[in-house]
Amino acid sequence: MGSKRQSPEGEDHALPPPEPKRRVLTRSISEQSTSMEDREVSHLRRDLEDVIERESDLREQLRFTEEEVKVLRKKLQETEVENETLSMQLKKMSPSGSRGAKGTKKRQGSLEEVLPPTLPDI
Repeated sequence: MGSKRQSPEGEDHALPPPEPKRRVLTRSISEQSTSMEDREVSHLRRDLEDVIERESDLREQLRFTEEEVKVLRKKLQETEVENETLSMQLKKMSPSGSRGAKGTKKRQGSLEEVLPPTLPDI
């Protein structure tokens, strides 16, 4: 049911029929939905990029920590060898080796048995 309007010259011109409110409402909801989805996708993309960057940082920290663990294990092994050497020298230097060693004999173990394994603070 299109309306007619008259031009100033008196001619009748047909107006286009008004767009149904339902179609306008549907388009508006659709545009809002698309806008919300775009924001969600953008937010999720930023979150994913942050997680990937954090993962990269953690991998790098892990690599450095593993390298430091290797160095510390090597130092521990060297210290244990030095301890063994010093213990043997002490036995040789003590008068009548077995008598002095009997009274002062203590359990010798590696430092790993005595100290709990810990990682250095990062």
